[in-house]
Amino acid sequence: YISCSELPNSIKFSEKPMYCNNTNAKVSFMIKGQNLVGLKKESVKLSPLMINGSDISKDRKGNPTYSLGSFPKVTDDAEYLIFDLEMKKIPFGQLQNAKINGAIDILISEKLAEFSKEVDLDKPYEIKLGSFTLTNKPSSKMGGALMDGLLSSSKDGTINVKVTGNLDSFLSLEVKEGDTKIQQGWSSWTDTTKTINFQKPKQSKVTLHLKYWDNLKQETVKFSF
Repeated sequence: YISCSELPNSIKFSEKPMYCNNTNAKVSFMIKGQNLVGLKKESVKLSPLMINGSDISKDRKGNPTYSLGSFPKVTDDAEYLIFDLEMKKIPFGQLQNAKINGAIDILISEKLAEFSKEVDLDKPYEIKLGSFTLTNKPSSKMGGALMDGLLSSSKDGTINVKVTGNLDSFLSLEVKEGDTKIQQGWSSWTDTTKTINFQKPKQSKVTLHLKYWDNLKQETVKFSF
């Protein structure tokens, strides 16, 4: 684990370890299982987080004093899921006295689904690939249409593809011109829609290749420290 709380004032911000600038303490957990895919980032809950007999899992306003660390990892064999728990209210040198009980929702899938479809970029399209819908059409809602306008790519040499579905199961989208993979740029997303930007191909006809985890299941796992 890592403990950084209340480092001496003589230590400058630039001299602190990177992980000590945003959190006071961090504990890494590892879940062992089968066919692990990932986790629901917003699902982590601690009840309680005890230090010296006091529950410090929430601040005075009722907000959590902990958060899930960046970039949880699943091993290549899908048997281990590793994530960090970051806590802001652990006093310096007291992490070993903390009592942590929590739960988190993990995602499991036994099968990878793959679908491909040729589209003509010069024409509006909306296609169904498995459990996802892919389109280059603008949004019908005012807010979405405005965002489409802000992210319009017709003049900057790029294209946008919107992917709608259960993004927890989404793995990747490739755009190919023949055997050539088109370079991906930025991406943005909401709860159910992800917009992915690609360099504009030389030809209008390309193949969209989608990968996602089929029959995704969710299970709650308890952990403690």
